[in-house]
This record gives sequence, structure tokens and C-alpha cells, in this order.
Amino acid sequence: MLGKSTPIDTSLEFMRSVDGGSPERLRFRVNAVSCLRKGRRSITITLRSIPTTPPTYQTLGVEDEIIEACLKSSQGICLVAGATGHGKSTLLASILRGLLEVNEGAENLVTIEHPIEFVYDDVNKGSALVTQMEVGRDIASFSKGVENALRMAPTTILIGESRDQETITKTIEAGNTGHLAYSTLHANSVSASIARMVSACDVEIQNKIKVDLIDALKLIVAQRLL
Repeated sequence: MLGKSTPIDTSLEFMRSVDGGSPERLRFRVNAVSCLRKGRRSITITLRSIPTTPPTYQTLGVEDEIIEACLKSSQGICLVAGATGHGKSTLLASILRGLLEVNEGAENLVTIEHPIEFVYDDVNKGSALVTQMEVGRDIASFSKGVENALRMAPTTILIGESRDQETITKTIEAGNTGHLAYSTLHANSVSASIARMVSACDVEIQNKIKVDLIDALKLIVAQRLL
């Protein structure tokens, strides 16, 4: 793949015992790309460790207004916007952990991610059901993931990124049909978030997308780490 100008962006997971103890679950996000170094073709590989369990929103110091808007919503769309590496996925994972802990037993959470980052095995979620799909491994695309998620009678859906027309329309459909949909996008402000999603769609449907999106929106957070 790397030799054909296709970078690798995936997750790596394995179990390892240290000094005869219980196996420990180790998880990494992996990015590999071919490059030129010192005049020779080479490969750059970056591995970032991923904590198994997401942090709590209390640990992150998330504002009460954001938590209240998320935990009290039963349908609609909540978006987190920001640049790469500014904690969008971590914020959403902490909110989803809060939902599972508050509504333990009542949640049917489906996530579509690329790759899967946090997992919820050790979250105190009672009998709540969590199904996680990885784009490229379990499902072909974000939009196909949402399409299949809607058949699972979910209460909440996490869409890793809404960046193309197919995914955006499916995200809006989820939010407008009785589900709570969370997603991220690359934008620097609240107004730019709406403009980015609308402009990603064909001109002839942009007005409809704008109206449907505004109807479904519950919250937009524009996040930047300082």
C-alpha cells in the first residue's frame, strides 16, 4: 500500500502479560506513510497509544452547559468542530461515557470510527449495548455505517467525521428521525461548521441541507487546545 502512495491509518490492538500478571489490553493508533529521507525512499511510522477507557468529562473540565445540552437531549445532532489533534474525539468519548453511566441499561450506542479510538468495556454502563464499527475494516464508509446503524434501533450514534455529502445527509437523517447523533468536522468556528457541511453538498440540495441541519442541531462546540 505504501509503495502505491496509499498511507496507512488504522488501529493496532493486542493483549500482553507483564511478569506473569493478568493480560493487559494495549491499543495504538497507527499512521504510516512513504517518504524521502536522505535521498532514499523510506517509511515514516507514527504510533500513538490510546487509553482503553475514555476519560470522564469531569476530568476534562467540560463546561456544565455542554454536558447539560448533551445529557438531556434524546434526539438531534451534537457537533464538535476543530483542527486535527485538538481533542474532538476525546471530548465526544467522555460525553458518551457520561451517557452510558447516567442511562445505564437504557442506551444502545453505535459508533462508526476511523479508526476506533476509545472503547467502553470498562465503563459502568449496566446492560447498555455498545456496538463499534471501524471504517475500512468493518464497514466501507461513514455513510454506510450510519445506514446500517439505523437498522440496529440505536438510541445514540457516533459518526467519526461528517465530511462528505453522503455522510452529512445520513447524519442529518439520524438526528431528524428520533436518534441522538454525535459527529466531528474540521472547522474553526460555529458558523464555519454549518457553512462547511452545507458547502460539501451539491448546490441543488444545499438549501434543504441547511434547513434540515438547523432543525436537527442541538449543540455545536468549536474546540481549540491552547
